[in-house]
Amino acid sequence: LLTEKAPEENQYIEVIGNSGNLLGLAYNVTGFVKNAVYISVGHKITLTTALDIFKSVTKYRNCEPIRQADLLSREMVAKLA
Repeated sequence: LLTEKAPEENQYIEVIGNSGNLLGLAYNVTGFVKNAVYISVGHKITLTTALDIFKSVTKYRNCEPIRQADLLSREMVAKLA
């Protein structure tokens, strides 16, 4: 449950469940609160590590490998059209 918003670019807030447990983070990559990216723990990985990995592969809203794949697919579609 979000009780506040990360107001500025490259800030995050904790996402707390109804039980009071920390579920993850809402990370504001772009400076637009509506575009927050939600980060949670994974298998044998802490939330801090997940955040560090996310920051290391993200310059824009999407992780760089996904962003590059999207750019390439859009370029190919444009060539076919």
